[in-house]
Amino acid sequence: MNRADNNSSTGIQRLKQLLIKHYTAPQIAIFKSWRDGFIYFSVGMICIYMANTYVQNPLYQELVALLGLLLAGLGFIIAMRAYLHLLISRLLRFFRR
Repeated sequence: MNRADNNSSTGIQRLKQLLIKHYTAPQIAIFKSWRDGFIYFSVGMICIYMANTYVQNPLYQELVALLGLLLAGLGFIIAMRAYLHLLISRLLRFFRR
C-alpha cells in the first residue's frame, strides 16, 4: 500500500511540475496564438456578413456562410484557449510571489 501511495504522489508531483512548466512559458507565443484566433474569428464574421450582403445565389450564400461559421468557431476556440492560458499563467505568477 505504501508503494502505491508513493507512486501516486510522485505522479502528482510530476504532473504539477509539468503544468507549472507549461503555464510559465513565455507569454509572447501565447499572445500570438490569441491574435491568430482573433483574426480567424474576424475573417469568419466578415465572410458571414458578405455572404448575406453580396452573394445572390442561395447555394453559394449558404456555402460562404458555412465557411464563415467554421472560421469564426475555430478562431473563437483558439482565442479562448490562449486567453485561458494567459489568465492561468498570470494567476500562477501572482500566487507564487
